[in-house]
Amino acid sequence: GDQGEGAGKAGGVAPELLPELLALEDCFAGEAAWSAELAGVRGQVLKAVRAAAGRAAAGNDWLRAAALLEGAAREYGAARKLGGEHPAVAATAAAAKSAWTEAGVEDGDEDAKDAALEAAAGTKVPRGQGGGIVLVLT
Repeated sequence: GDQGEGAGKAGGVAPELLPELLALEDCFAGEAAWSAELAGVRGQVLKAVRAAAGRAAAGNDWLRAAALLEGAAREYGAARKLGGEHPAVAATAAAAKSAWTEAGVEDGDEDAKDAALEAAAGTKVPRGQGGGIVLVLT
């Protein structure tokens, strides 16, 4: 696909920036005084994941799109990251819900979600966890 896809939209972040964003996240995570910057970087990570999911959806791979979004929303929705109330987490979770619907997966079908997450992550993902899905995109 087009390398700039997703980045051209207002506020979009190209998935190719994930390695740099994750390096910044690691850097800022070590310094309490940078908590606002850390939250900002984490929000950008989720924007990049949403762009990557958009690419998968554009290729009609709704299961992969949903799994990427679900995994990232779970990981970054944890209290140690951004928390479930953060706008970037809420946007990612809402996008995941829509993508599951497009993929034909019912809201409560945790087995189907687990299988899709496992396929996207390339490893078994404990129920309710993100499976390090963001690292898979780097």
